[in-house]
Amino acid sequence: MRLIWPLLLALLIALASVVTLNRPSQAQTSTLLLVSAQDIAFLAQAGQDTRATITLGLASSGASIAWTAKISPTVGWLVLGTTQGLAPSLPSEPIELPVYLQTLGLPRGEYRTQIILTADESVANSPVIIPVTLYVADQIRQVHLPLIAKNPER
Repeated sequence: MRLIWPLLLALLIALASVVTLNRPSQAQTSTLLLVSAQDIAFLAQAGQDTRATITLGLASSGASIAWTAKISPTVGWLVLGTTQGLAPSLPSEPIELPVYLQTLGLPRGEYRTQIILTADESVANSPVIIPVTLYVADQIRQVHLPLIAKNPER
C-alpha cells in the first residue's frame, strides 16, 4: 500500500505536465480573414434595369492578409469591383470590396452564385464562401409603415 500512493502521485504529476504542454498558447492562435457579411440577397423586379452596389468590408484578425476574390459559378448579373487586395490588420479600417448587381433582361426566378475569398494556407478560415441570392419577381410592392417612437422624456 505504501508503494501505490507514490506511484499514483507520480502518475498524476506526469499527466498534468502532458496536459499543460499540449494546451495552445495565445501566440498559437490562427489568423482569420474577417468579412462584413455571411451572405448576400437582392430583390429585383422583372423587366426593370435594377442596379445596386453593396460593399463588403475585409480585415484580418492578425497580420495583413493578401486575398483574391472570384464569383463561382460566373454569372452575368454580378460583378466584383476588384479581384485582389490586402486586408489590413484590425483595428485599422477594413478594405472595401464593391459588389455590383445588374438585372436587365433577367426573367422572374431565383438566381444563385457565391463569392469565394481566398488567402494563403496560413489563414485558418480560407477560403471564405459568401452565398449570393437574387430574387427576381414579377411585381414588387412597397409598403410604407408609420414610424412609432417612444418619447424617452415621459
